Amino acid sequence: MIDRPGMAEQLKEEDIMQREKVLVVEDDAVALKVLVKFLTKEGFDVVEASDAKVGLEKIDAEKPSIVITDLNMPYGDGFQIIRHAKKVVPYSQAILVTAFGNIDTAIMALREGVLDYLKKPIDLNELVEVLAVAKDRIREGKETNFSPVLLIVEDDTETRDILGRVMEKENWEILKAKDGQEAISLFKEHKVDLLILDVKMPGKDGLTVFHELRVLSKDFEAIMVSGYGEEEMVLKALEAGAINFLRKPIDLNQMHLFLQKALDALNLKRALKYRSFEFDMVSDIMKCFIGDRELIMGFPVPSNTSLSDAGRRFLDLVPAGIVLVNKAMDVLYANKSVTSTVTGEMKKLDEPLLKGLEKIRILGLAYGQLKSVIEEAFKRKEGMTETIKIGEWAYIVLVKLILIEGEKREEAVLLVIRGERS
Repeated sequence: MIDRPGMAEQLKEEDIMQREKVLVVEDDAVALKVLVKFLTKEGFDVVEASDAKVGLEKIDAEKPSIVITDLNMPYGDGFQIIRHAKKVVPYSQAILVTAFGNIDTAIMALREGVLDYLKKPIDLNELVEVLAVAKDRIREGKETNFSPVLLIVEDDTETRDILGRVMEKENWEILKAKDGQEAISLFKEHKVDLLILDVKMPGKDGLTVFHELRVLSKDFEAIMVSGYGEEEMVLKALEAGAINFLRKPIDLNQMHLFLQKALDALNLKRALKYRSFEFDMVSDIMKCFIGDRELIMGFPVPSNTSLSDAGRRFLDLVPAGIVLVNKAMDVLYANKSVTSTVTGEMKKLDEPLLKGLEKIRILGLAYGQLKSVIEEAFKRKEGMTETIKIGEWAYIVLVKLILIEGEKREEAVLLVIRGERS
């Protein structure tokens, strides 16, 4: 006879499976206890470690999707923890915590793919916001998780096979070529993400092959492999766009680190390309609205009148927040991207509304600054746009418009808001 769990137990099990697992690595026993208690209360499945050695073991055993780690601790540091977590769970998100932060540490944290960098004592409200972003990133990572395709171009059979076996264990898809011509053929047949490319080979050398592949596509990264006395060719490859190089005999740990960084760089370029596409799309939408005309939409200004259903559905699909304001900072219209993140009525573009936009990572923008920018926009000619960059990916585009209702004309400014995660 099989003892089957009841409905309540089943729901509880499903809830546990959906919870994100957080590893907290902290050598301060009091701070560790506080974080574990807080995160458990927030609904996370929490794993703890008191030093780097235990932290690395927990990553292997528990495979956490979020890592909150101290920077300085016994038996290692936070960056070792973060690198290993990314290796085991590629879509994992890392939050670095330290009492002694400086610019160099912050820059290194960004290079290592850290989601955010928090100083002690931790502001728990800030941590909640960062964790919300982490969960979104994890969801996106799970949906888009893929096995990178690595093409290894090496004329030595033993070396080629060893490198391939190492990366196959990391669930990478491996293609192998013994010379340049075979590499070009495989590149044409497959969507290659990364290359390990020997500089010196029979027939076409690595630099020639790299140039020919760049003509076919720019959507890949290459790591060159060189022996003694081949520095000049490596330098030329780096100048042509290769991302890094390895010396023979190849250090496998260094190779793994270089490949992961190359993959991160490639994903960043692809994300930037996608964001640029979104920006162009939003700009094209705005041009469709205004062009060289003064009229953006034929709808009355009073709040009791709304856009047509078709128009509203269209603007709600735009991958950015859209807000229309008059000189008094009254909100005449806001699309779904904005209304879904801001609680309460949006009668004015004020500090509470700007605070609500922090949910899509519009950060570090003071209300006074935004108001000043909008006031300057009202002084410009109708149809002129201005783009304000407020983050790595975030920006606000402003354009002055004239709204027409019968004989009535009113100046307005349209804001297109793109947050770090909108």
